[in-house]
Amino acid sequence: MRFSIIVLVALLCSSVIAQKQPAPAKDDHASDWKEFSSAEGRFTVSLPEIPKADISTVDTPVGSLKSHFFVVETEKFLYYVAYVDLPAGPETPEENKEALDSSRDRALANHRLISENDVTLDGIVGRELLVDRNGLIMNGRFFYAKQRLYHVILTARPYVVFRDGKPSPRAKDRTDLFEKTSAKFFDSFKLTK
Repeated sequence: MRFSIIVLVALLCSSVIAQKQPAPAKDDHASDWKEFSSAEGRFTVSLPEIPKADISTVDTPVGSLKSHFFVVETEKFLYYVAYVDLPAGPETPEENKEALDSSRDRALANHRLISENDVTLDGIVGRELLVDRNGLIMNGRFFYAKQRLYHVILTARPYVVFRDGKPSPRAKDRTDLFEKTSAKFFDSFKLTK
């Protein structure tokens, strides 16, 4: 339950950010991307520009939790990276799977799941979801790394993600721009020590 609350909080924060629409960066040319690192967050990621950072505190049944998030908006995409420190994290592969399943189920309560895959990051099993959230398509990955939960989310309008603008679980229905941007963004996310 506590893990699903955290994912829900982070996804709600990303949804609010998507609605605020900060001034967009000029473009999404992968050759112009910059590496950003967060010493406190213990990660690096490549983005079209240096992200805006913020912290949101949310009261949950397990206490007040701080979500640290980093956002870049371009003309076509919203890039979102966040982490939340938890009072306890899943310790076994079974607990990790249960936490991932529960988090997915709670986060999708009012939204449509398009596709889902297990992914790994430095040997940590996580989850990738492609979700239709009220007319925005969110492609997100989340991982539990000990007592920390990471979210890496790319958001865009359906016409940017899908060739015909209609959500589909088939990768062949996605635009080359979306596939290349997703790969560049997600593959660049690394944990540091």
